[in-house]
Amino acid sequence: MTIGWNFPSNNFGQLMGVSESGIETFRGARYSFLAREICQNSLDAKLDQGLPVTVEFQKIYVNNYDVPGYEQLQDALERCLAFWKERNNKKAMDFFSNSCSVINQERICSLRISDFNTIGLTGSDKEYEITPWQSLVKSSGVSDKGGAAGGSYGIGKSAPFACSEIRTLFYSTHDVKDIIATQGVSRLVSFQNANGEITQGIGYYGDVERNTALNTVSGIDQTFDRNCRTGTDIYILGFMEDNSWKDEMIVSALEGFLLSIYDESLIVKIEDIVISKETLPLIINQYKSSAKYAYNYYQVLTSGESIVINEDFTGLGEIELRVLLAPNLHRKVLITRSTGMKIFDKQNISSTIQFAAVLILKGEKVNQFFRDMESPQHDAWEPDRHPDTKTAKKRRTELFKLIKEKIHELGKNNATDVMDAEGVGEFLPDDVIDLEIQDESGVEETITARIKDIAIKVVDRVSMSKGNTKIFDLMADEEIAATGDLSEEDEGEGVGRKPTGETNSSSGGIGTATSANRNDNSETEIKKYVEVGTASVRIFLTDEKSKQYKLIIIPEKNVKYGYIKISLSGEQSDVEAVIMSANLSNSSVSLKCSKGKVFINNMIAKQKYSVSFVLDYFDNCSMEVRLYGYTL
Repeated sequence: MTIGWNFPSNNFGQLMGVSESGIETFRGARYSFLAREICQNSLDAKLDQGLPVTVEFQKIYVNNYDVPGYEQLQDALERCLAFWKERNNKKAMDFFSNSCSVINQERICSLRISDFNTIGLTGSDKEYEITPWQSLVKSSGVSDKGGAAGGSYGIGKSAPFACSEIRTLFYSTHDVKDIIATQGVSRLVSFQNANGEITQGIGYYGDVERNTALNTVSGIDQTFDRNCRTGTDIYILGFMEDNSWKDEMIVSALEGFLLSIYDESLIVKIEDIVISKETLPLIINQYKSSAKYAYNYYQVLTSGESIVINEDFTGLGEIELRVLLAPNLHRKVLITRSTGMKIFDKQNISSTIQFAAVLILKGEKVNQFFRDMESPQHDAWEPDRHPDTKTAKKRRTELFKLIKEKIHELGKNNATDVMDAEGVGEFLPDDVIDLEIQDESGVEETITARIKDIAIKVVDRVSMSKGNTKIFDLMADEEIAATGDLSEEDEGEGVGRKPTGETNSSSGGIGTATSANRNDNSETEIKKYVEVGTASVRIFLTDEKSKQYKLIIIPEKNVKYGYIKISLSGEQSDVEAVIMSANLSNSSVSLKCSKGKVFINNMIAKQKYSVSFVLDYFDNCSMEVRLYGYTL
């Protein structure tokens, strides 16, 4: 048996270039994808269901003479550079110039990934059978997984290669059948070998004749000993290290496997950082700004106020929905399979209910059904991928509708802070789209005028609208405008809301004392902010991507110095809006913004003013608008 590297001939077939599709898929967020794919594979291979799987990521430096077949690999990289240099392919030249520099170093930065309490990669002794070893090491687009298991496309194996500057990995395993195996894989490009043949671009280290594994441990990391424990080791040679790699992988583990870690199914060690149920409180707080979704979901998992709903979903099996209603939550639902791996965050549930929720597909059949419509990155449900597209669309819509209804029901039952003048709510429409305010003579016929008239009857001596305004998406279709929901082919949803402001019987607003000023007659003037009535208010979304809104407002009185106060309107409480910038529409004049306030001067009563502003908030939402001004 001859041991070494073998790059098979392409037999006059196609050339493989540097932009290999599987690797390119994961380049955008290589460290996040790496943590996600590795942890997913390890969870799928769990040995003892009563104990957690442990996954370790450890950066090491490997002496070049400890790399199996080092000189042959060095020669292959140099041949790649020469072959594509002759063809003037700049991208390949740049990549392999760097690769040759890395392989020529005496100590090569690498990453060892090891898992424990797994069955290892079984099937290393089987040729051309679909086994875990064959699927990971020597297959393309092949997966042996089913049911609730994570992978289904077989492209996740490319994620580690996207983190290697020389695109070379070594796999080593000790499986449950007590079989030990090691094999190297180098996914390079086509090049001309010493015999003048053009290679396929993929090379294997092991038995050269059959490209099979060796029944030995790798020996790459001299400081590591598996001690006969089953599991798998992956070595990424030429690891692309930068200053953020640890933090990105920690955030990925928190965002992608929060439920697995919390349920004690998974422990992740990233060098000196251990992420387990015991350490979650500290780590989730430390990374709450960068893992903000996970931070919200952690509140759901740990709060005694969370509500748990279990149901059989359309006969496919059990699902579990955990919901927490509390201020300042992000209004999203974590969608996860039974393994605890996150698929995506469901949005567009409600623009006013402050909540976070976790949905777990617990049944085997329901896991299988929705897994069949997952994208290759396992971060979306795409019904067209399912064998039964029509049913997949229907089931997805039904599940989203169920989630929405449950949360709305809980939100309605817990909306204790909302007050509505008796009899008013039934006369107010849920959704009205009015893109521009008409002239003053037509105001009396608008919805705002109706609100104003009712306000006059209810609020003694105050003839102002409270300015509770619904935002409308100008890019939404007629179905959203009419019902607040999209068809089952779409995913966005919206909900009409009634005005939620409380009546005010005071004669003024909130006053803030300012320094005394003198007029021309040397008389002292004391100014304070008071709320100014508005004849009408309209606010709507003009740019979905940048979250730019347009506000049209007509003041009841003259305002020499004042500001517009904008709040996100919630069913339980209002939240101060964060305004990034504002300006008068159709003008380059920028307006000062601070803490939800847009400062505007010299407003004349009964005239229309249009203000464009950018909101630092991801979701579309309802808002409350109030106008304040200086008075003497």
